[in-house]
Amino acid sequence: MRASRKGDGRPFDNGRGEAHMATNGKKKHGDTALAVTLEQAIRTAIAESTWPVPPVSEQPEVRLGGWFLVRQPDNGALHLAGRNVSEGAGRMSSAITGFDRASKRAVTASGRVYSLVGPPGRDADGVWVADQWLRRRGLGGLTPACVLTAAETATFLATSRE
Repeated sequence: MRASRKGDGRPFDNGRGEAHMATNGKKKHGDTALAVTLEQAIRTAIAESTWPVPPVSEQPEVRLGGWFLVRQPDNGALHLAGRNVSEGAGRMSSAITGFDRASKRAVTASGRVYSLVGPPGRDADGVWVADQWLRRRGLGGLTPACVLTAAETATFLATSRE
């Protein structure tokens, strides 16, 4: 469809098969309300994309794949993030309080045990959960400075004791 007048709000074809909406550059009534509603919808979707984990009594151990270490920016505490392989969902641990090199098992402040599956990685869901966990605590989200490098991870694994 080709519009004969630009600015009438009807779609027009620019001759390259790309459809556009032409406006006269003026905001239409409701644009601001739509933007606010969209922003609220996005915030709600983000808030609902993470959920509380079961209590330690119901889930004492988690098998974590695609795992990586996160340094909490305000206090330096180390956390594990990755994919709970049993549930297929991202997970961020509480602070690590102990680690057994031989079994690749970490104990966290909550008392939960995390068994590390495979080599370190960067599971996308784990990255998302870690980012949201840090943001909700006012710590600015997941930045490269928060994620331990391969060398730092190797040092942690080699020197940790339970």
